[in-house]
Amino acid sequence: MWLETQPMAGYMYAKRNLVIARNNIEIFLDYQRSDGWFPGVIYNRNGKIEPNYCHFQGLPLPIPAYELYILINEDKAF
Repeated sequence: MWLETQPMAGYMYAKRNLVIARNNIEIFLDYQRSDGWFPGVIYNRNGKIEPNYCHFQGLPLPIPAYELYILINEDKAF
């Protein structure tokens, strides 16, 4: 999953399934490092999640995350 596309794809899917949409964004939030970096890509290799931080860090996460926050009724846990 790529940071450049997956959060946006998750938000776009929200009209069909909010759980899937939230998972598409939260996986990147879950693997944020203490220095603030998000993984640029997350691999699933034989069921093992492997975040990789060596990819370009653009700004594709905040807007779809905020839009999803509005769609889930401003859930503070999110």
